[in-house]
Amino acid sequence: MTYEEALSFIHSTEWQGSRPGLKRITELMEKLGNPEKALNFVHVAGTNGKGSFCAMLDSVLRKAGYKTGLFTSPFIEFFEERIRYDGEMITKDELAETVSEVKDACLSMTDPPTEFEVLTAIGFVYFKKKNADIVVLECGMGGRLDSTNIIPSPLLSVITGIALDHVAFLGDTVEKIAYEKAGIIKPSRPVLYGGKDKAAKEVIKAAALERGCPYYEKDHSALTCGKISLKGSRFGYKKYKNLSLSLLGTYQPENAANVIEAVEILRGMGYKISDKNLRDGLSDTEWKGRFERLRDYPPVFFDGGHNEEGVTAAVRTVKTCFGKKKINIISGVLRDKDYEKIASKIGSISDTVYTVTPDSPRALDAKDYAEVFTKNGKKAVANESFDEAVNKAYSASLKKGTPILCVGSLYSYPDFKKALIAADKNGTIGKKAKEKRIAKLMIAAVCILTALFLALNLILESGVFSSLFGEEIKYREYPPLGEEYFCTPDWEENIFEDNEYIKKDRLIHYSSNNVTLHLEDDDDFAAAGPIAQFFREHFNAIINGDHEAYNELLTDLYKNEYGEKAPFTMQKIYEIDVIDLNCVSYLNEGKANQINVYEFDVAYRIMDNNGTFRNNIMSDDKRAVRYFLYQYFSGEIKIFDIEEYKVMIK
Repeated sequence: MTYEEALSFIHSTEWQGSRPGLKRITELMEKLGNPEKALNFVHVAGTNGKGSFCAMLDSVLRKAGYKTGLFTSPFIEFFEERIRYDGEMITKDELAETVSEVKDACLSMTDPPTEFEVLTAIGFVYFKKKNADIVVLECGMGGRLDSTNIIPSPLLSVITGIALDHVAFLGDTVEKIAYEKAGIIKPSRPVLYGGKDKAAKEVIKAAALERGCPYYEKDHSALTCGKISLKGSRFGYKKYKNLSLSLLGTYQPENAANVIEAVEILRGMGYKISDKNLRDGLSDTEWKGRFERLRDYPPVFFDGGHNEEGVTAAVRTVKTCFGKKKINIISGVLRDKDYEKIASKIGSISDTVYTVTPDSPRALDAKDYAEVFTKNGKKAVANESFDEAVNKAYSASLKKGTPILCVGSLYSYPDFKKALIAADKNGTIGKKAKEKRIAKLMIAAVCILTALFLALNLILESGVFSSLFGEEIKYREYPPLGEEYFCTPDWEENIFEDNEYIKKDRLIHYSSNNVTLHLEDDDDFAAAGPIAQFFREHFNAIINGDHEAYNELLTDLYKNEYGEKAPFTMQKIYEIDVIDLNCVSYLNEGKANQINVYEFDVAYRIMDNNGTFRNNIMSDDKRAVRYFLYQYFSGEIKIFDIEEYKVMIK
């Protein structure tokens, strides 16, 4: 059997559709010798978050040395994504071989299996053949009557959260849906609930107690989120401090906390998973379609939020990362979703919404969807295809530098990505984007070299850089102090739990044009301008111990000269003073490729300094530092030099 023949067999119209029930899958698995009985499972159900949870747990288990199976749905871009072993998709040859093994059993059934039941059987046969140590198994829909529920007692049953979705199949209340999800709970096996809905919790907890299961739940109050940005997030949960995630989205720390709870339960069963395995597994997790960044210029993202809760999470991420800036949206939804509520959420962040009709018989027509936005005072444009929507959104975003977000359904991912690639490669928009990206890089390189030459001359010849405190500047770092001057580094410490530090003055005192602003919240920084916002991002990186975010704010020239900052712990920075001294424009002043060089005096204190970030000041000392910033014609701001004064501020 070829790969194409295998896919044709799986997609055969003979067993299309969703028909909940375990009778057919039970018969099919018996015909195949019940391979599921030879496997260990973590069974995962939930309305939202279960895919990300499965990906994270799979990554952690692989870091711990276990050979894992991962079964998820739906696929995002390639059919083989649904079945993975040890982090790799099932190959086309392996899929064809496995389908040939289950084909006869399927064809021998009087009541033929559904497509998802066939896929479930393929997964179980494949994982047994691979001798997987643990299979992370995601439910398709619901739980009680889902074909994955054929498995015997799992190691652990997980329900990530409950919200209204698939109401035609699962029920029209949270309690009814929770009952269906709780159907995966097996007698005497541990249960983890990670959601927030109290009504759902009571249903799940009651089901667990009725079946004699140890019941666990996530402690939402123990989750502390640090910096969340387009580079990922920092967070802490219970004893675990300063954890990092590369997955974007404000909701991902919530999913990661569920994973931590699951890991603790598995440890109690004898699975050897170290703290380092946990940290590395979370940090290295990759997962498509969940606030995934697909382009940098203009910034383009895709999020598979397909119901009110999922879209709300995506909108929250946009507001966290872009503040009050409106963005362009491409969206298509299914008619059986609560599309008016979804549109209301999307409208709160949209500049223009470009609606499309998803490839589904249940799709809401793009024109009808656009009318929902326009009747609520939001600009919306209906499109015949993803190609049209992408070209229009891309063109509008290139002019303003506005981000693009495609949201509404995971099934839109392949069409959206194909349209994006087509716009890049073949369309006029793609050519313009390429030209602008190339021009940006070339001009930036020229700007850097020219501005560096002029700035160095300015430093050496004009003497303009006199000390803020009337002292001569030394253009070198202070010699490192001995280790005896510093506290012992605590890489697990969450400084936001230190009440003494929290009481400190942690504002940024920003002085410009002889006016000092005391900056605290988003509105304060937005009003103060992009330079102030740059310093906020800079100090957030230091405070959160995020060396990767810190290094992203350095020019290549700086990194070539001094190297990148090595990992450091969270830093208890306070009494932050930023004083604007000078701005000089170089290279085509007043034109599009102008570059500005800013000078600032910066000073701050570090409570309990452990020397991992800065080893030339003792705890609570304060020394002035001269910052030189480049602001490129694109608006991007980076550090090209930092120099130390010789004086210490008392």
